[in-house]
Amino acid sequence: CVSFVINYEEGGETNMLNGDGASENYLTELIQTDSLPNDRSYVVESGYEYGSRVGIYRLLKLFHQHEIKTTIYAVAKALEKNPKICELLAADEHDVASHHYRWFNYRQFTDYRKEYDLLLKVMRVHKRLCSNSTPKGMYVGSVTKHSKRTLYAYNDTVRDASEKVLWHSDCYN
Repeated sequence: CVSFVINYEEGGETNMLNGDGASENYLTELIQTDSLPNDRSYVVESGYEYGSRVGIYRLLKLFHQHEIKTTIYAVAKALEKNPKICELLAADEHDVASHHYRWFNYRQFTDYRKEYDLLLKVMRVHKRLCSNSTPKGMYVGSVTKHSKRTLYAYNDTVRDASEKVLWHSDCYN
């Protein structure tokens, strides 16, 4: 069995244009990229811009031509910046999973409530942009001691069973 999973993150990275105090340096195609405090990294930004402008459309076209359904780990901020993607994902019935709201270290949340409130925001974004539906799966990326508890609490408060998160994947085994 082969499973295709696409990370759709472009727009969620650390970026001065997002109001951050530095440029992205962690998840780039460039080796040993330094974060630029109070400055933009145009080289790093161009890689993310290409993915959202060209790359995702090429992949979705290939999957459509070969009738392949895939899972998309979608960062909510990336969907907000390019809502047309949601229409394409829904049209071909891909499995949209949440990759949370933005790239930042969720381990900074020492308070369960802050993490829960952000999860509610993520679900509102997905519901608003993705055919009035919420993701069935979740991939946080930087889990905390509260991450699973947060998902369980969310599921306990959801009245509509179709809005529950059915799976959580924050491991690589």
